[in-house]
Amino acid sequence: MLTSKKSIVILTTMLTFLFSASSTSSFAAAPRQLNENSANKLYAVKVGSTLHLVLHSMFWTLNAPAAGSAIKVMGDPVSSPIMPGPDAPANCRLPGMGCGTLDWTIKAVRVGTVSLIATRTSCGEALQCTGTNGRFSVRVRVNKG
Repeated sequence: MLTSKKSIVILTTMLTFLFSASSTSSFAAAPRQLNENSANKLYAVKVGSTLHLVLHSMFWTLNAPAAGSAIKVMGDPVSSPIMPGPDAPANCRLPGMGCGTLDWTIKAVRVGTVSLIATRTSCGEALQCTGTNGRFSVRVRVNKG
């Protein structure tokens, strides 16, 4: 049978272990992925967070954020084209359709709110984009870490 003094010692030891383990562990937040479904929404992230903007067409161009912005685009996008051919998805079997993805890595560098805007003029071979098909926008609010 445990005495109240032993119970307190055991409880204190367990709590000390739990709090010390959680305070010394540092887990990087998983990158948040934004895509066409994220359009016209506001996302809050912390300074130091990484975002990925993945748009499904090779024709998108991301407008560079202004100097001193809350976010920084980390280089060119990673492109993953889908090659035309009989094994490609039905809408990607012909050349010039722009099938694939562009993946930009974006770092939250300081507190502030910014709009990420991407545009495209072509929505496939000889098909001009109109309205929202040619413009993507999402707002990112960067908070203290």
